[in-house]
Amino acid sequence: MDIQDKAQAQRQAMESLQARFGEKPKEQRQVKKTLDKDDFMKIMISEMRHQDPTKPMDAEKMSTQMAQVTSVEQMQNIGKAVERLSEKHQTSDRLAMSGLIGKQVTVDKGRFQHIKGDFSPINFDLPEDASKLKLKVIDDAGEVVFSKEIEPRKAGPQVFNWDGLQENGTYSRSGTYAVRVEAENIKGSAIPIDPMSKETIVGVSFEGGGTHFLVGDQKNPQKVNF
Repeated sequence: MDIQDKAQAQRQAMESLQARFGEKPKEQRQVKKTLDKDDFMKIMISEMRHQDPTKPMDAEKMSTQMAQVTSVEQMQNIGKAVERLSEKHQTSDRLAMSGLIGKQVTVDKGRFQHIKGDFSPINFDLPEDASKLKLKVIDDAGEVVFSKEIEPRKAGPQVFNWDGLQENGTYSRSGTYAVRVEAENIKGSAIPIDPMSKETIVGVSFEGGGTHFLVGDQKNPQKVNF
């Protein structure tokens, strides 16, 4: 074995030992994107510790930094106070909404809020039995994004769960949509459907961060936006 082969063998042996017994790589320290009052204090103390004895820290500069620390602390306290105030308002709002249970409200079932990727219940009322039904969903630009003929239904409150898919197979964006229901009775005459109806509130839902009234039948209520 010549000198070059011996050197290569030694390098391979060292690399093997290093890979097996070498020091594990240290985790990278996360970089903070915001500074709090403790960070400002650490920076100022570090500057004082490493300052040039012949050129001590300027008193005016030190006062400025102290003012920055105080300002940051005040902003944090204000932010916490606003959060607590918001929580109190949210609690009082929910109590107020719960107090409406048993009251009658006028519900516009001709419009509904849709969240992209979720199912949206579309509610409507049939004043009489319908042998033919066609449902259309219309966006805020007046374009029909979905239409479907559904099975005949008996008179009374109805619900259709829309998956948000448009005619072209893509999901509709989040927003407010209108619904139009075209219905015919067994004689072929059009059934007038009024999207405005008076309903009794039987419950309140706070799912998803929003407020929804539960109206109609207590066993099978309909969810409407507040």
